[in-house]
Amino acid sequence: MKKRSYKKWNDREKEILREKYLNLSNVELAILLNRTQKSIISKLTTLGLKRPKEWKSKKMKKENPMFNKEIKKKRKDTIKQKYPNWGNFNIGVKRPHLTKRNLEDNPMKNPESKKKMVLKKKGKSYEEQYGKEIALKKKEKHSQIMKQKWSDENFRNNRRKIILKSLCKRPTKPEKIMMEIIKQNNLPFNYVGDGEIIIGGFNPDFLSKNPKHIIEINGDYWHNLSHIKEKDKRKLETYAKYGYKTLIIWESELKNPIQVIEKINKFIRR
Repeated sequence: MKKRSYKKWNDREKEILREKYLNLSNVELAILLNRTQKSIISKLTTLGLKRPKEWKSKKMKKENPMFNKEIKKKRKDTIKQKYPNWGNFNIGVKRPHLTKRNLEDNPMKNPESKKKMVLKKKGKSYEEQYGKEIALKKKEKHSQIMKQKWSDENFRNNRRKIILKSLCKRPTKPEKIMMEIIKQNNLPFNYVGDGEIIIGGFNPDFLSKNPKHIIEINGDYWHNLSHIKEKDKRKLETYAKYGYKTLIIWESELKNPIQVIEKINKFIRR
């Protein structure tokens, strides 16, 4: 492979650059001196030749089709020749080739294209699809986005609500007994244990909004496990943080409904 030879700047070229740099653009100077734009920019920097802001704005008005009527007309004529059936391009009619792309090939619009795209990626890891370097960047980016989203409490609550709803969570046997007791005695509580209400990331079993009261039904075996006890403690602290008072009713207590009703009434009056 041949090495690219460097063309040295002579005094005459430097003199032309000093004289013309305020009148000509970098492209025009490159054509005049038979050099690249990169070479022109580099030499202007080396010589300390900096154009004022006013020059840039004048140049923009001269070459920008939004300001120059001749360029605007030329651009309009070119588009009309390329797309004769397009009509007035300022009205907002979509370009035919873009419309075709969006309707036929866009996987978000076309079910067949979407299916092909899914099958192409099915069973493949990020590394297999994009290569190790790009896969690592994508994973890091995805991780940052998800961390940012999950730091928002509203997002967390909404996601947990969706997850619980998708699981089609139904009342447990003790919860059904409690629902019957509430119904028969007209107690001011509603069953929300299906994920309908999320408070600080936790889903209560029964809720009364006015005043803020919660009833939690604890299974005798499950809620006596050490890791579940820790979770229950965090749950009660979270409810208290949001101004809710919580009553715990154990599964074994439901065998005596009269005692449960008395306990709830005391809790309400407290």
